[in-house]
Amino acid sequence: MIKRFLTLLLTITLLTPIANAHDFEVDGIYYEIYNNYIPPRAGVSYQGTSSAEYSNEYSGDVVIPETVTYGGVTYTVKSIVDEAFAGCTGLTSITIPNSITYIGSDAFSGCTGLTRVNISDLAAWCNISYNIEWNYYCQPLTYAHHLYLNGSEVKDLIIPSTVTKIRSAAFYYCTGLTSVTIPNSVTSIGEYAFANCTGLKRIDSYPEPNKVGMMGGPFYNVPKNGTLHVLPQYLEAYQTTYPWNEFTNIVGDLKDEVAVTGDVDGSAMVDVDDVNAMINLILNFDQYKDKYPGSADLDGNGMVDVDDVNALINIILN
Repeated sequence: MIKRFLTLLLTITLLTPIANAHDFEVDGIYYEIYNNYIPPRAGVSYQGTSSAEYSNEYSGDVVIPETVTYGGVTYTVKSIVDEAFAGCTGLTSITIPNSITYIGSDAFSGCTGLTRVNISDLAAWCNISYNIEWNYYCQPLTYAHHLYLNGSEVKDLIIPSTVTKIRSAAFYYCTGLTSVTIPNSVTSIGEYAFANCTGLKRIDSYPEPNKVGMMGGPFYNVPKNGTLHVLPQYLEAYQTTYPWNEFTNIVGDLKDEVAVTGDVDGSAMVDVDDVNAMINLILNFDQYKDKYPGSADLDGNGMVDVDDVNALINIILN
């Protein structure tokens, strides 16, 4: 009887698969599969059965793709799982694709060598949900401190007008930021969204403050002696609404956002003067950013560049 029991137990053991966090590996990146999704989805994981099993399986510059193909199946990469890069002290930069919508708890815990985070779309970045449990090590900027958009460091951040929610911890510890423009489209700012952005000296905020839902500490440890620029009709509301009223220098000098697409100079019409204004912004943003009230980021990627000039010319011609 005992012999038959041991034989049955051995058979069950042999037929039971070994638990692995990752289901497959492609180009040095480990993934787990999410079943029951069409199209198929995958998440970036660590190697082995736990994040502690291997040391520094990720190092150097890691570029996560939007899609990955394995076994004839193409998966959309939607997440970075809990502790995926934990303890990878050799990781120096991480490129996060637009397809990522979730980053798990402690995903970048202990990544002390991380110096930059690369993205290609600010709207997609603002939409990422972070699993904030005991700390903010799910946010790679906690160590990197510097965010790069299409190769250029984001210092003067212009939130795209397509964004309605700035998620919790979206720019947590991004010390490279010096200014932020929040468009009227924004209706909520998440917990610690800009916390520890110690280089932030200027905020241009267009929404009516009472219509923006604010979670805990969105501007925690941001210098409050910087300048908060708002629309004149909302000045008193900003001065009396928490946490905006923590800022000691609130100025009601902004002009209404221009509704005419391509009206960079705020003249209520789109013409060659707007092209000149846009070129001035590209060549010397700091000098001209306050002069032109209209949005020059026509393609909504969070930066003003030659693609916006081409888009503006097409608007004028057509």
